[in-house]
Amino acid sequence: MQENLSDEVPAINTTTPEIATAGARNYELAAKHFQTAIDEIDKSVDHLQKTKAALLGTSNNFRLANDKAQAVTNRKLTRGNPTTVLNFQISRTVILPMPDELDH
Repeated sequence: MQENLSDEVPAINTTTPEIATAGARNYELAAKHFQTAIDEIDKSVDHLQKTKAALLGTSNNFRLANDKAQAVTNRKLTRGNPTTVLNFQISRTVILPMPDELDH
């Protein structure tokens, strides 16, 4: 029995470095894949933050455009343009037929 045990011990000792090397390689690969995944998530977050900033900027421009459109009045449209003033005055006094009434 003692002889069989002593024969197996050197076999275990020679495979232990191989197991350790394989385990270290697997650990390094797993760590590399994990870090790559984290880096990709960081890139995605950065991209989404830039997209969010661009959308917020667009929203602000829409708000400003709407504010300016709301501020437009007949007086501002006709300032310095007598023809347009006359057209607005005529449109207030003349009742024009509705488009569906023109067909009859």
